[in-house]
Amino acid sequence: MACRKSLCCMHRHSYPHGGVIQTHEVIGSPPNVAVPTHFAKVVLTATPCSPSKPNDLTLSMGAFVLPNAIIADEAPLESFVTPGTCIPKLPLFHSHAVIQG
Repeated sequence: MACRKSLCCMHRHSYPHGGVIQTHEVIGSPPNVAVPTHFAKVVLTATPCSPSKPNDLTLSMGAFVLPNAIIADEAPLESFVTPGTCIPKLPLFHSHAVIQG
């Protein structure tokens, strides 16, 4: 599965010489806050490998990129799956750890 290349732009125009112009929606007064076109979500779970070894954990991860738009209730979650290696490449990616004790 390949990374999605156009997650950060609203409109993209390519020129024959290789140049690209991207435009983004902005809000505010003056308008200087970019509106994201997509949201990235990463889910990391840790479960014990076995009841006899509760401190040995198996880690599982899922990564999803969702459009900043209305999503039909019938849309399968699988249609938003993306490789986890693509998420850190997205603009303004911040990681947050949530630790349950």
